[in-house]
Amino acid sequence: MPFFCYRVKDQLGNTIQGSLTASSQEQALSDLWEQGYYILKVKEYSEKKNVLAGLKFIPLIRRGKITSRDLMFFCRQFATMLSSGMTALHSLSTLQRKADNPLLRKALEEVTNKLEQGHTLWESFARHSDIFPSIVTHMIEAGEAGGFLPEVLERLAEHFEKEHNLKEKIKTATAYPIVILTLAVFVIFFLIIKVLPTFSDLFTGMGVELPLLTRVILGFGEVASNYWFIIIFVIMSVLLFSSRYIKTKTGRILFDRLLFKIPSYGLLYKKVLTARFARILATLLASGVGLLVSLELVEKVVNNTQFAQVISTAREVVTRGDKISVPLENSNFFPSMVVEMISIGEDTGQLDEMLQKGAYFLESEVEYVAERLTSIIEPLLIIILAVIVGIIALSVLLPMFNIFQYIG
Repeated sequence: MPFFCYRVKDQLGNTIQGSLTASSQEQALSDLWEQGYYILKVKEYSEKKNVLAGLKFIPLIRRGKITSRDLMFFCRQFATMLSSGMTALHSLSTLQRKADNPLLRKALEEVTNKLEQGHTLWESFARHSDIFPSIVTHMIEAGEAGGFLPEVLERLAEHFEKEHNLKEKIKTATAYPIVILTLAVFVIFFLIIKVLPTFSDLFTGMGVELPLLTRVILGFGEVASNYWFIIIFVIMSVLLFSSRYIKTKTGRILFDRLLFKIPSYGLLYKKVLTARFARILATLLASGVGLLVSLELVEKVVNNTQFAQVISTAREVVTRGDKISVPLENSNFFPSMVVEMISIGEDTGQLDEMLQKGAYFLESEVEYVAERLTSIIEPLLIIILAVIVGIIALSVLLPMFNIFQYIG
């Protein structure tokens, strides 16, 4: 049966919004007239379904994505509008019209529609969990119930700002090595496939026997030149299989475990996870969300099975009435200083404040480790590239030495 949303006025002049089901729009109008309402608007509501929604390749053609930066600006602007006295519906309508991200604009349009139908704010956001993280939904629920929604949105804006800054620091630390390594691979392949065969033809024409090193490198270049499409197919197949395997439960556990074992990067990744844990948990607790619910939410958003298991253990300990600092200390993920701060916060009833301070400490550690990782990788890349280029140069010089001996 069709679903209709309406806006009407009662006999006292009060505006009422709601929804009802009826066989047709005429039937909906009739039902509302019988109840004594003056009808302002009646509109049939239908969920617009994408004809490609069931296809697996839809994520590949989706335009853009919602970033921490988008959520930061949205929460801050929403909080400012609410603080100025605007209603949630008016604020969301304005933000929806001004949103640059098409996904966010569409989501806000649907959230606005749900509000017009009489749903609560957090329920409207909860229907779009693919756009708005669960932390947004639960904090809005707490702020809506407690009457301090602008303050909650300001905390969310600060949280997403910190998360965005953290990601940018990691990108900055890893961008330079990745660019240099990519360019180096292209240059090396160009030397092997294009430059070295020219010298090889010259040496062969002079009747010079090529050394083993030169023959090996030339053979590699010949294989790469003649069978590049097979090589690319194999690489793409391996990447596709790996991505599919990582999505399985066993593959995900193995992948998450290996991330911690990568030299230098494993330490950085561990600190990023602990900083994110402290930041999200502090934000949730400061907004009035209970500790058990907060831990359950953090467990879902950490995106690492190993660390999620640590949080699950901590939640079980808290359920029994014990302190959360004990399982965190036993996990070997958290520095002793942060664990001690959390323990003091539990004893003094200031857990959210201590977690906030712990998050600042961990984020500064992430920045330090990222800078140190960059300083280690840069000279290491230079050494590796120097060795590879040296081997290629040697493969050219060795036949030349043979020519000089032949002339002598």
